[in-house]
Amino acid sequence: MDLLVKLFKRIALGALYIVASPLIAFGFGLFLMYGLLIFLGVSLKSIYLFFSGRGVFTPFPEDLVAHKRYQFMMKQTPNTHKAEPAVATLPSTPTGTKS
Repeated sequence: MDLLVKLFKRIALGALYIVASPLIAFGFGLFLMYGLLIFLGVSLKSIYLFFSGRGVFTPFPEDLVAHKRYQFMMKQTPNTHKAEPAVATLPSTPTGTKS
């Protein structure tokens, strides 16, 4: 009797798998199509934003606070560095030689 119950359980599980597998495959297909559409939409939006000169990502709140602090520090610090031309002066004759 125990062997017959195991046989019926196995047959019932097989029938359940036969019925459920197309539903699982259909659900996976819907999930795949949804993911593909989201991927394409975000990609096209990113390309549009990039070429229009806008940022793709919004700044984090920490970035905004850091930018405000940076701007405040730049206003407080006087600009003591003066730009000088980057020209090297070389002697007219090589050093260490007798002419």
